[in-house]
Amino acid sequence: DSSVFIELQSEIEPVILFCKYQQQKEQGTSKLSDLQQLKDSTEGMSAHLKAQLDSLMSGAEGSAMVGEIAWRGKTVAIPGKRLVSPTSDVVAQIKKMEEDSSTSGKGAGLSEREVLEKRLGAYGSLFTMFDTVKQIIHSEKSEVAGGGASAMSAESKEQKKVLEQFERMVSGLMLESHVKRNVELIQSKYEAYIPSNKEGRRAINTTPEEMYRLYEHLKLDVFDLSELASRQGEEDEALYDECSVAMNAIKTILCFFLGEHYNTKKQDKEAFLLYNRAIEHSDRVEDSGAKVSNLFAPILAAAENISGLSRIGRCITHARACASNSVSRRESFSEQAAKEDDATETLLDNLSKPKSFVGNRKRQVCRLPPSLKSLPCQPFLLDTAIDHIKYPEVPVEKTLAEADQAGKAEEEATAASSLLGGVTSMFGWGSK
Repeated sequence: DSSVFIELQSEIEPVILFCKYQQQKEQGTSKLSDLQQLKDSTEGMSAHLKAQLDSLMSGAEGSAMVGEIAWRGKTVAIPGKRLVSPTSDVVAQIKKMEEDSSTSGKGAGLSEREVLEKRLGAYGSLFTMFDTVKQIIHSEKSEVAGGGASAMSAESKEQKKVLEQFERMVSGLMLESHVKRNVELIQSKYEAYIPSNKEGRRAINTTPEEMYRLYEHLKLDVFDLSELASRQGEEDEALYDECSVAMNAIKTILCFFLGEHYNTKKQDKEAFLLYNRAIEHSDRVEDSGAKVSNLFAPILAAAENISGLSRIGRCITHARACASNSVSRRESFSEQAAKEDDATETLLDNLSKPKSFVGNRKRQVCRLPPSLKSLPCQPFLLDTAIDHIKYPEVPVEKTLAEADQAGKAEEEATAASSLLGGVTSMFGWGSK
């Protein structure tokens, strides 16, 4: 009969669920919320089996249940029975992750990539638990303020205040977990990063853009944590100061990786300015001299390393920009001069045009100084070879005879001119 099997299933199913919970507890993946679900499924069981199961469950629940949480030296009791089980799951998960981080997966023989994936999976489960706790807190606050703030009694207002304090503690723990998760992810990615001023970069290496995005997420988490520390009525000056120092360190790193992005594209001026800005933020961190907790210590250590790389990058980009600037200035000057010469009209070149060449910038009488023009190459080989040219030789007798004939002709011309001069002077011709 099917009713018999259904009755047996209703009695055996809670036992199976409890065995599953115990197995998950040994593996470190159990949650007290599963235990609460197991309690709800014991309806309809026999009294004897239910009593045995209740005793086992009460022992397991008592060993893992917590009544308060602590954050930054303050302790707050868990307000409400509904919050005990999910909050206990959060505390147990945090403790388990701290134990796993001390071993780092070396005992299990896992690679670094496998360890990172395991850690990220654990953080994902932890954030899901945090979301469950916050949902219950919001539900409790809605029930307390059912009729609105004006209809709330003194007891309800006090209960709401306790819930808000508890929510602040949970939010602080969650944001710190976000920071730790991002720091671990950044450290693993930075191991495969090669600065832009070094050779050997490959496609598998982490890019500056990827590092910039990771630190941008980290900056948002630190900002939210600083907002929590500066909440009115619940100020935490020490935490706020630590967040301010961490923000300057993150700005140092962001400017560096943005400079690396421009450096890979050979945009030296932009890269130089960003490297210089990174050094300015790093100097602010050093001048503050503030001490930070272990939460932000890896960020400051990374900023100190980045500061040295920024100084190297600034020197390289500055030298390269100066070298390229001198060449580009010469080229631009020559191009500009050529354009001005082409655009300027002179009077001597345009005599046939009826235009006025006075008072117009693009019209001149002549170019002063004259524009440079290309000239044909001179036959310098002929100039240097003139001493080596052999001319034809003329006989000496021929040259002497020609000289005598020239002398006689000159004497006859002189005598004729003197005779004519005497006649003209006798008759007064040619006199003044």
